[in-house]
Amino acid sequence: MRKTFAACLVFSLILTLSLFFAAPFGTTATAAPGGEGGMGLLLSRPDDRLVGNPMKYRTQRVLASSVDLSADIPPIGDQGQQGSCVGWSSGYYLKTWWEKQEHTDWDLNNQMYVFSPSYIYNQININNQGAYVQDSLQLLEDQGDVDIAEFPYYDYDYQTEPTTAQREEAKQYRAPNDWGFFFAEDYFPEPPYYPPYSRADVINTLKAWLDSGKPLGLSIPIYEDWPSYGGNPSSEFYDYDGSSGLEGGHAVFIAGYDDSAGGGQGGFLMINSWGPEWNGNGRVYLSYDFVQRYVPEGWYIEDQDSSPSISGVSPASGGPGDTVTVSGNNFGGLRRSAGVAFTGGANGSVTSWVNDQIKVKVPSGAATGELYVYDWDSGRSNGNPFEVGPSDPQEATGWLFAEGATWPGFDEWVLVQNPN
Repeated sequence: MRKTFAACLVFSLILTLSLFFAAPFGTTATAAPGGEGGMGLLLSRPDDRLVGNPMKYRTQRVLASSVDLSADIPPIGDQGQQGSCVGWSSGYYLKTWWEKQEHTDWDLNNQMYVFSPSYIYNQININNQGAYVQDSLQLLEDQGDVDIAEFPYYDYDYQTEPTTAQREEAKQYRAPNDWGFFFAEDYFPEPPYYPPYSRADVINTLKAWLDSGKPLGLSIPIYEDWPSYGGNPSSEFYDYDGSSGLEGGHAVFIAGYDDSAGGGQGGFLMINSWGPEWNGNGRVYLSYDFVQRYVPEGWYIEDQDSSPSISGVSPASGGPGDTVTVSGNNFGGLRRSAGVAFTGGANGSVTSWVNDQIKVKVPSGAATGELYVYDWDSGRSNGNPFEVGPSDPQEATGWLFAEGATWPGFDEWVLVQNPN
């Protein structure tokens, strides 16, 4: 009887601790008091294979006293009531920022050039109770993302999934297998089990990454003393008071740091997804002490070339009406300005288009020369030689052959000239 009671007591204690520690970061889809915005972070189960390679961010140089990468972010987003912060941090901010580095002419005020948070969130959310950052970065590697104009965001819709065509479009913007975490605390780390954490320095690690010109994401706790939250005043700098209650978890984008923020305490520049009115301008500096002692996760992701590229064309020659197969990568989908252009100024008629292969008919008026693929934004691929000839010998006209020559599909005529 005593053994049974003891076992039940232990089980009850474990269950209670699990709910106590996990719930604050697992039930955060509702809006904050006062309607500031939803949250939605679920703490990831750390996988040691995702630990970032220290050689990527360790440096011997003296770090700058401040870094600000926010010039290349889209307008401050607003997730509304939905717990989709992971999609906003990873897709809307991180992915958009990286593609802006490659496409410097993109106008981020145009939603065609800003990546969709719902493309990510709608595929990884746990019954609209939030999502894991790890899942969002894995999805960016596996699928990529599309723009908001293509896959709009609605804070009441967490179930609509991408179409087959949209999945092809997203492949053009897949992330490389080069992402992971700087640090990630488990639900049950070594004592003290939950923040404040006792761990090695993480501040200089994050600063070195930002100083190298790359943004990152943090998974942060939201406490009742959060700026502009539940009636709190706005503030340019946030440092947890150490006693306010925990409201939930939030995934955010970090665009820089400043050692002088907070009167010299130093802080990381956080961009929020609660609209531009939150805290006056949608951003705040998080104190180094808050990040060191209370933030459970820090994540990074890199990028790869999204330009269309041709690896081959088969057959390498053909005439008007013939179908050729163009192989390559980053063709995306057949939308907007996408097409296949032949020398001579004509676009071919596309019969099939996926991210790595296009089937297209040679247009009338095409000439021998270079063939190009243009993506949805008129981004041009490398050229591939293509020779234009007759599509079918039976349809050919105006050909001259040596005397006595015959050819399949041609009628042979004998012409006799009598000068008398």
